[in-house]
Amino acid sequence: MTVTYAAQKAPLSSDFLEVLPGFGNSDACPAVVWDGAGASRNQGSVTGLDVECGWKLSGLEIPAGGSVQATARVTADIADQKAMDEWLRAGATATTAALQDPAVKGTAYPVQRLKNVEVRTAARVVTPSPLNITLVPVWAGGADELNPLYVSPASGKPSRMFEAVTGGEKGLRFADGCGGALAVDSSGLTVTALQITPQCTVRASVGNFTELQSPPFAITSRENAGQ
Repeated sequence: MTVTYAAQKAPLSSDFLEVLPGFGNSDACPAVVWDGAGASRNQGSVTGLDVECGWKLSGLEIPAGGSVQATARVTADIADQKAMDEWLRAGATATTAALQDPAVKGTAYPVQRLKNVEVRTAARVVTPSPLNITLVPVWAGGADELNPLYVSPASGKPSRMFEAVTGGEKGLRFADGCGGALAVDSSGLTVTALQITPQCTVRASVGNFTELQSPPFAITSRENAGQ
């Protein structure tokens, strides 16, 4: 069985989950040898995904606009093509159900689990000052405010989760969403509030999520910030 992973505008790199269930009525996980990726059993206590017969595939680097493959050699007695097709469907269904389980907490398998990114700012900011922006990952269970994807202005290296879904800071760009009230530096990573305005937004492109926008916020002067 060959699994293909493809990327769109941004490169992707991460651990990937694949579930290869038992055949027929058997609950026993089949013997599997993987080629094209590092492979180990998924550990629910580590990843937060408690699924039988799950494999964690690692070391995959998917270029922007490209794809990579991993091949599983499975040892089992299969009656016919119909049984094979049922087994493949069962594996795909179990993999999707585990990755989209809203009860799962944590940041494991981000490339497969990330559903959206929310752009957060304060409701009111002062000028002139850097705009504090937080990128919040959204999983099947909702926004994960405890594990932000990125915070601007940044300090230190980006998280592994951020690197996995963007290919690094080159995969992130902010833009002014309010007609010149914001200034974005040449890197596209730091935004400064310049002009007073009652309503402003900041736009963002984060990996393959290219049409993101923050909720509206106000820009005020320091003299009026406490009023």
